[in-house]
Amino acid sequence: MNIYQDTSYNGKAVSNFVEEESIFIECDFTSANIHGAVITDAIFIACNFSKANLGLCTAFRTKFINCEFDGTLFKGSNLESSVFINCTIKNCDFTSEASGGKGIFNDITLEECTVEGDFPKE
Repeated sequence: MNIYQDTSYNGKAVSNFVEEESIFIECDFTSANIHGAVITDAIFIACNFSKANLGLCTAFRTKFINCEFDGTLFKGSNLESSVFINCTIKNCDFTSEASGGKGIFNDITLEECTVEGDFPKE
């Protein structure tokens, strides 16, 4: 298990981003390009994903606690069985990817979140 705290990915393109059972605390993903990331059973606490590109990302069984998503791209992502607790989710893009990747948003839990704009239904 990896633990990352106060790590900045701000504006960076991160390729081969693969994390399993990792914990991210107060990390900054603002405007980061993490397209195609594979994240399983991870926990993100107080992280900022505003304007980040998480297109075709798999975040399976992942928890997001007190995180900010403002203008985040989730095109074609798989967020199956993920949990969002006390997060702000504003004007994010959950549409299908142009390459044909259709998002998977089954069994998502939202608790005490502020949502502005569309959020996918199962």
